[in-house]
Amino acid sequence: MKRPARGSYRIRRDLRRIGLGMLQISAHTTNQREYERRNAVVGKLIDDAQVDVLRALQAGRVTIEQLVDLDRRNEMRGSQIMGTVAMKRSLWEAWEEMAETAGRKPETGKRYLVSMRQLQALLPASANVGELLVTDWARLSKEWARSPSDWNHVRRAVSRLLSVVLGDKYHPMRREIVARIPILKENQRVPDLSPAVFWRIVGHAREDVRPVFVALVATGLRVRTEFLRMDATNLLPATKQLRVPEEGKTGQRTVSVPAEAWEYVKAAIPSPLQYKRLRALWQAACKAAGVDGVVLHDLRHAHAQWATDMGAQLTQVQQQMGHSTPLMTARYARQRDAKASASAVGRALRKRG
Repeated sequence: MKRPARGSYRIRRDLRRIGLGMLQISAHTTNQREYERRNAVVGKLIDDAQVDVLRALQAGRVTIEQLVDLDRRNEMRGSQIMGTVAMKRSLWEAWEEMAETAGRKPETGKRYLVSMRQLQALLPASANVGELLVTDWARLSKEWARSPSDWNHVRRAVSRLLSVVLGDKYHPMRREIVARIPILKENQRVPDLSPAVFWRIVGHAREDVRPVFVALVATGLRVRTEFLRMDATNLLPATKQLRVPEEGKTGQRTVSVPAEAWEYVKAAIPSPLQYKRLRALWQAACKAAGVDGVVLHDLRHAHAQWATDMGAQLTQVQQQMGHSTPLMTARYARQRDAKASASAVGRALRKRG
């Protein structure tokens, strides 16, 4: 082994025989003995044909210091090396890095960061990724103070984090950790909102935002990720349809607009206001109308419920709503069927003899 000239302390290895070209990295030491140790660790990786680890070292995804530490602990074993390194990473640094590159949709990264802040209240600031393996997820799920939906978002975010950090969504360690995180049953929200009550609320709304509320209930669009992204180019007047932007949650699709609501939709797109202001004005209108417990997002649920109640097929409602599975749409059929059952009992009660 050729020693480096004094002061250079760089590790140079020809990896072309295993398809990686030249490895040229700093040894990050000015001590000759330590340099030789670090160079020897790289030699072990080459002898064991640890291509993935060498590629990660070459790309800076793993450091020579981390590998030397594993060698000192006698943990440089086979295919486990990258997983062992990943488990020692700072959990919160890895999470922020993952959220920045979570996918092509900015909302995904934002959602993961929200989940991170929720999880940070439960785990120490010094936590590393490996601590996810020893976390008592069953206990945490029972103590969870937020909604079941928020908990399940955390579970999905942990799954995504491990897929990125371990470099493989099928990695056995990712599967083991995710399997330990319970799935909580989410409350399927179906608003107590009839068409008559809706129009009463709209009547108390500020005039310039009334078309927005009608457009939302008429189309079933998601407010932030779909409706607020639209402009005049999304209007298809000949067929009375809207082209939902590709950046939306479920990708690009086309939704139909009732002919009775088309003029409202034209007046509402592009939206005159952003989400927080629209939400505040909706809440103010509800209060003025004496209606409690109906939030802005409930207009989307109301669309699906009214369509189902009026006889639309679940497959049709699923397409309009952009639901990925029929199960997401089934809640509306359950309420419709419950109403039909109650109506049948009512008819029976009217029979007195």
